[in-house]
Amino acid sequence: MENFSAFHTNFDIKKLSSYILNIQLNTHYIEYLMIDSIRNQCVAVYYKNFEEPNKPLFENLQQAIKEDVYLNKHYKSINFYLADNRYTLVPEQLFDKNKIKEYMKHIHNVSKEDEIHFTKIEKNDFYILYVYPSILTTFLVNHFPEIRLYHSNIHLIRNAFDHSKENNLEITGEILIHKNSFDIFILNNKNPVILNSFIYEKPEDIVYYTLLLINRTNAIPQSTKLILNGLIEPDSIAIKELRKRVGQVLLNTRFKTNFSFTNTQLHIWGNII
Repeated sequence: MENFSAFHTNFDIKKLSSYILNIQLNTHYIEYLMIDSIRNQCVAVYYKNFEEPNKPLFENLQQAIKEDVYLNKHYKSINFYLADNRYTLVPEQLFDKNKIKEYMKHIHNVSKEDEIHFTKIEKNDFYILYVYPSILTTFLVNHFPEIRLYHSNIHLIRNAFDHSKENNLEITGEILIHKNSFDIFILNNKNPVILNSFIYEKPEDIVYYTLLLINRTNAIPQSTKLILNGLIEPDSIAIKELRKRVGQVLLNTRFKTNFSFTNTQLHIWGNII
């Protein structure tokens, strides 16, 4: 995706204090949108690729904030979503907040410079645990006092549970596509079975890994419904190939916030709206 920004005709810079700012940070890009909390309407969207994605993530974030006037304003609230592949789900009956470091160290590399955060998945008996570098957390809290920190997959998981309630097929899969990686969450008869991340170089990689995980559920692809979010075009090779092999493949366009931009597509921003 190319650098992009758009403002709705209802956008009013004088009303920023009543807006909600949702930001997602990835090693390759930063994106955000503003929601008018009074109208429940998205009034601005912004996406920027980092010129040097190999630089430390913290440095790229600092540079982005220096260059963007809207990242230096006060809002009603700010939700920050970090896209990092160090995360896991823990059932509520096994969750103990005093053991979160122990849980994560069994699965991921966690250093002394990292913090473990967690979020309860409302209406479902799970917690998502995830890593934030301490330097990033300190900077964000100091720069945005009203900030709340999340993992980028929080919407992916919530959406999958919601879509599974409406799915009459055996398998529900929710996919979030970033610039060079994607996350996938699969439920079998409304029960979580897989949450994983993959690096991809070409669209066929998305097809391969998705079908591989579906097969691991012992279900046939035709009994599966997939919902896609993030950086993917409706006519992409990945979507065309998945539709040849999977029961249903849809772009996510169902959100509670009013999104009325005509020059960009809702599913691109669906993971942070």
